[in-house]
Amino acid sequence: MTDIRAIATGNYSAPSTWNGGVKPQAGDNGFSNTFTVTIDEDVTCTSLNTTAGGGGSAGGGFTCSTGGRTINANVLAGSTSCLTVSNATGTVTLNGNSNGSATAAAHGVVFSGAGAFTIVGNWTGGAAGGEGVRISGGGTFHGTGTSLGGSAGTNSMGARAITVANPTITVVGPITAGSGGSGPRGFFCDVNVASFTQSGGAIAGSAFATGLEFAGG
Repeated sequence: MTDIRAIATGNYSAPSTWNGGVKPQAGDNGFSNTFTVTIDEDVTCTSLNTTAGGGGSAGGGFTCSTGGRTINANVLAGSTSCLTVSNATGTVTLNGNSNGSATAAAHGVVFSGAGAFTIVGNWTGGAAGGEGVRISGGGTFHGTGTSLGGSAGTNSMGARAITVANPTITVVGPITAGSGGSGPRGFFCDVNVASFTQSGGAIAGSAFATGLEFAGG
């Protein structure tokens, strides 16, 4: 397994983006290293990270604005949100887990598009910080896996729909509140949603928070 860090802002496919001139591939961990890496092709690697690693620094991020892309990787947020998905049409698919950070507002995935985003994996809030998935657009979210709140903090939710009304949300799997204090909900909607459908598992609260909560309607 190799840790590969970005050395410039650019496309994922471009050798000039990466140290050593080789992009992260199967078995590798990719680090944005304060730069912005645009996912311009299908990706297969072990993980995408905005944590410090590979001899670099935390920060930066990965972006995908084109429908039809498939990302086979786990997503781990560090000091900034890791993967921003902003496709206007089509579907971006993530086959892997998404983990929010202990840093506030550093989310695993931010889905801001009007298209569709599908995750096959678990999405988990961080420790007193970021969300596993933040939905800030009016597109269609489909998740197959567990939506799990983090270990502490009101913002360490498994997923949150915020800012822009009327996304369409489907969850196939359990929704579970986190085990820490201050309300780490499993899934929180504080905007209106066009529809919310859940199946394939229980919705479970904890001593600190509800599993699923609607504030916007």
